[in-house]
Amino acid sequence: MAPQTDYPWVAGLLSTARAEPVSPVDLFDEYHGSPPSGQVLRERIAEAAVDGPVGYSRVFRLPWWAEGRYAIHIIVVPAHRGRGIGGLLYDDATAWAASAGATRYDAEMADDDETSLRFARHRGFAINRHLFSSSLAVNDFDPTPFAGTVDEVRSAGIRFFTLADESDTPAARRKLYELNRACSLEIPGREPTFSTFEQYQQRNLSPERYRPELCLCAADGDRWVGLCALVPEGTALYIRMTGVLSGYRGRKIAQALKLLAVDLAGRHGFARLTTNNDAENAPMLAVNRKMGYRPQPGVYLLVKQCSAGETQP
Repeated sequence: MAPQTDYPWVAGLLSTARAEPVSPVDLFDEYHGSPPSGQVLRERIAEAAVDGPVGYSRVFRLPWWAEGRYAIHIIVVPAHRGRGIGGLLYDDATAWAASAGATRYDAEMADDDETSLRFARHRGFAINRHLFSSSLAVNDFDPTPFAGTVDEVRSAGIRFFTLADESDTPAARRKLYELNRACSLEIPGREPTFSTFEQYQQRNLSPERYRPELCLCAADGDRWVGLCALVPEGTALYIRMTGVLSGYRGRKIAQALKLLAVDLAGRHGFARLTTNNDAENAPMLAVNRKMGYRPQPGVYLLVKQCSAGETQP
C-alpha cells in the first residue's frame, strides 16, 4: 500500500459500500495526517495478474484501546467477490494482527449487507452494537414546530457557542476534551475507554480533521455541559457526537444543539446533516425523528474474541 498513489483507488472502492462518497484526501488525513503516538496501521492491496487491484485490507489500532483490541476492514471489488479473495485478505490480516498480540477483532458493515454478514459470522464474528443512520436535508427542514426552543433554553441560562467563538484557545480545547470524554463514556453500549488529552488533540484536533467553527457547545455559566461536533463529508455534515452531561438532560439542550446545527450547516453551504445513533440510545433517536431525520441503512459493529495468536474461528 502506497497511500499517496493508491488511496484514489481505495477511496473509490470504499465508496461502493458507503452512503457518502469517500475522498482520498479525507482517507489520507484520517489515517496518516496526524496519527496519535502509538497508532497501529497496516494496509494491503490484493492484485490480480490481469485485472490489477481487486481488494483492500486494513488492520488498525488506537493506543487508548484495551490491550489486544484491533479493528479489521476487508473489502473486495464487487465484480470479483465470491472467488476467495476476501478470505485470503482476512487470513493475511489476522495472521499479522495475531503476531502483534491481537485477542479481539472489531469490524463494521452495512446492516443490509447479508453477504458480508455471512462472511463475518463464518469467521466467528458476532453483532455487538447496531447503529441507526439517518439524514436530514437542510432545505427540507421545517423549523416551525421548534419555534422558540433555542430561546427557551437560553432563557434558562444556557449559552451556545462554537469553538471559534472561544478563539480556539488551549483552555477551550481542554474543556472540549473533558466534556467529550464525559459524554462519550455515558453512551449506551460504549467501551469504558477514552484517549488522553494529548492523544485526543492528535486524533481529533489536528488541522486535517478539526474545524472550530463547526464544533457547537452549550455552557451553564463557566461549565460546559453539551456539545455537537460536526465533520464535513462531501456536501454533508456528519454529526460525530451530540452529548449532554447527565445532570442537564431533559432540558432540551440536545434538541437546541441539533437545531443550531441545521442553521450552521446552511450558513456554511452544506446540503445535508447525517448521523449514527446506537439502537439503545432511545432519547437521541427520538430527537432525530422529531426533527425529520430520515432513516438510512445502518451499521453493525462486529466483534470476535480469540486467544492470543489465534487467527481462525
